[in-house]
Amino acid sequence: MSELDMHSNNGQANGRASNSSNNSNNNSSNNRSQKCYVIKEVYENGSALENFESQLDCAIYSNIETIIIEPTKLGKETSSWISLGNWIKFSSLASGVTCLSVGLVIPDRPIFYAPLGVFSFISGAVYAVSWQLDPCSRYKVERDQSKLQCLPVSNLRSSSPIVIVRKSGIPSFLYAVVSVSALSYSIWRIIK
Repeated sequence: MSELDMHSNNGQANGRASNSSNNSNNNSSNNRSQKCYVIKEVYENGSALENFESQLDCAIYSNIETIIIEPTKLGKETSSWISLGNWIKFSSLASGVTCLSVGLVIPDRPIFYAPLGVFSFISGAVYAVSWQLDPCSRYKVERDQSKLQCLPVSNLRSSSPIVIVRKSGIPSFLYAVVSVSALSYSIWRIIK
């Protein structure tokens, strides 16, 4: 973890994680003040990729608000994982809401909305099994250029680092409620 740069809420660099002058504070107040981690692309030994992954895990489990990932391979893998999980979650929600909406408009035609209910349930189940418990799913890939320009990227080696930001969105249980409701409504209308 000594390769992570930490930045406090006021945006000033505290230095390396192991050499920070703020490390004398207790962990809970230190974690609140850490707003940004930078995972540097430094190849010191043969296990650099494992070191990068360890740094990413540490930053994610520390609930850091913004994580800048300089190593290209790790950044692409993390970005793909987060994007796919978000797409599956959104697909579950959108198909569930559409199923319920269409089902209320034309309840006597389950052929139009029942497949959406099944798809919503299946995609919700895939998300629950593969992504919901992963702490990385609490992050999103930041693509807004105006927000990216405000980040401390002046001393990065990589020209295109991946930036992930902790998100606060719709609670995960809501997605489950919508997908189960859509499937239940579809089954109820079919057997009725």
